[in-house]
Amino acid sequence: MISFGILYFFLTIFMVSNLVFNVGAFMAERFLFLPSAGLCLAAGGGLSLLAGSLSPARKHLVPLIVATMALFFMYRTIERNKVWKDDFTLYTHDVKVSANSAKGNNIAAKFYAYEAGQSEDTTRRSEYYDEALRLFRRAVQIHPDFIDAWFHLGNTWYAARRELDSTLACYAEVFRLDPEEPNTWTNLRQLATAGSMDQRVKVREFILRYQPDDVQSLDALGSMLVSQERSTEALPLFRRMAAIDSTNVRAFDFLGVIYFQQNKLDSAGLMFRRAMALDPTNRRHRDNLYSTLLRQGRTVEARRLIQPGE
Repeated sequence: MISFGILYFFLTIFMVSNLVFNVGAFMAERFLFLPSAGLCLAAGGGLSLLAGSLSPARKHLVPLIVATMALFFMYRTIERNKVWKDDFTLYTHDVKVSANSAKGNNIAAKFYAYEAGQSEDTTRRSEYYDEALRLFRRAVQIHPDFIDAWFHLGNTWYAARRELDSTLACYAEVFRLDPEEPNTWTNLRQLATAGSMDQRVKVREFILRYQPDDVQSLDALGSMLVSQERSTEALPLFRRMAAIDSTNVRAFDFLGVIYFQQNKLDSAGLMFRRAMALDPTNRRHRDNLYSTLLRQGRTVEARRLIQPGE
């Protein structure tokens, strides 16, 4: 009976042990219902042997042992029930038990981060964010290829402290493992339109490291660089943009403006003519070409651009 109980325990727990395949949970009381039956059977067999080996004067010890075991495990059950109050209590408690579980640290960190975001108490919010960051860092330390932990660590850096550099560093780890991870790309698109211009420039530069032909980022980054008087850095972006999409009016318009600023008037005029051909109703392109021709001393050609009545 004892041998069968022990064998039954190992057979039933083996199926949910995560040794052969991932069952989706690293621990769960429900996984122990069948294995515990084997342990109870083995314990009953052991107590039966003990009772048979005792003298009649000492046989009363067996019920005493059983009562003590029952009281102890009743106490442990009641204490464990308190942990099941809610998900936050459960996972933040169990991470202390499974401190070396990457999944346990990651799940607990998510709950801390969520509660921090919901809390109106600034002290508690700060404490919970700090704990979330600690647990996420622990998760990726245990399992450096844990995509979900890297992703949420990046999110928490930004939510807790607006540390964009740390966020992007975590997203870089995500892309090291999966360059197409969709949730990370969704967040990057949102970050690209938030914060200061310097932050938006960083995000667009980060995006272009992984998607060099992203026209939207080429346009946005190039436009911001021009506004910061960094036209030389913007020039290759608009060139690539025009090469990708030969019908993109903005690309040719900005190229014309940059060449004009650099006094490369032949190139500027060519770009403005391309913009006019693509968008003939936009007077801005014609005015830009007019200014370029005047600076070149090509007054007659410039005057031909003026419409009657203007």
